[in-house]
Formats: sequence, C-alpha cells, structure tokens
Amino acid sequence: MHRFLNYFGYDQEADAKHRFTYIINLTSIGLVLLFSVFFLLVVKSLYVNLFTAFTLLMFLLVFPLMKNKMYMAAKIMMLLAFFIQESSIVFLWFPRESNINYFYYIVAPPISFFVSDFSILKERIYIIVANLIAVVLLVASEVYPLMNLVQISDGMIHIFSVMSVLSTILSITIIFLLLCKQFIEYLQRFINPCRYRQFNRYC
Repeated sequence: MHRFLNYFGYDQEADAKHRFTYIINLTSIGLVLLFSVFFLLVVKSLYVNLFTAFTLLMFLLVFPLMKNKMYMAAKIMMLLAFFIQESSIVFLWFPRESNINYFYYIVAPPISFFVSDFSILKERIYIIVANLIAVVLLVASEVYPLMNLVQISDGMIHIFSVMSVLSTILSITIIFLLLCKQFIEYLQRFINPCRYRQFNRYC
C-alpha cells in the first residue's frame, strides 16, 4: 500500500503540511467522484459533467507535482481546482437560494491554513491570496446575477447541499485528527526527548 501511495507522490518522511496536501487532495477527488454520480443521475447535463471531469483532471495533476516535490505548485493547483469547481456550480448551474456559494469561505480558509507553513513567506502570501479570492468570489456571487443554466428541483438542491456540508465536515475532521496526532508526537518529543535521539544530540 505504501509503495502504491509513494508512486502517486505520498512521502511519509515529508513535512506534515505536504502530507496534508496529499490527503486533502485525495479527499477532494473522492468528493468530486461522489458529486459526479449525483450530476450523472440527477442533473444529466453534458456541460456540468464536462466541468466536473475537468476539475477532476486538475486534482489528479496534483499528484505528479507532489511526486516531483513541486509542493507549492501542487497547493496552487489544488485550490485552483476547487475554485473552478465551486464557481461553475455557483455561477452557472445552481440558483443563489441553494447557498452553495458559502462554501467559498467554508472550504478555502481551512485548506489554505492546513497545507501552508507559516514560517515561509510565499506560503503566507498563498494563504492571503487564497482567502482574498474566496472573499471576492463570495461577494461577486451575491452581487452579480447568476446564470442558472440547469433546472434542478428544490429537493435535489437540498440533497446536494446536505451532501456538501457532510463531506466538508468529514474532510475537516480527518485533517484535525491528523493535526492532533502530529501535536501529540511533538508533545512526546518534548516530554521525553531521549526517546527520539535523532531530534536531540545531547542524549
């Protein structure tokens, strides 16, 4: 299993932020596939399915970038894929009453914070830019008229909204669990540093 994951860019020895990028991207692909089933069964629109396939391809491109240790490019690609997918749903397909546009600010800030190293300037800039884009798109979706090209019943929109909320909660919960695990490891190293000799040359 580890060899399979390593082939797609996962490195157990990599920095925790890079591993979070891989896990968030993998989760995003799973969610895109889930929504693809919803679109195929309910929406049945060629344009919606083409946009979904395009964003899926963008998420998949994150893996070769990570395999080649182009971590910053991978993070940009991942968030760009999210913005394109979300914007197509908000501005083209779903009506404003669905409130799908709020996911700009439900998803973008946690992703940008989880995958970024605050000690690196360009990654701090990445956080700021990502959140500014989320704010601009959220405001634009509230101010400008939406195209609403696909007719979807209120019941189906409600189901999609519930799916989106649950999947987002699940994704963020997974990342928080990973962060807790990392914090416990750091705490153990602090309490008993000699157990981790490679981190303390005085033991």
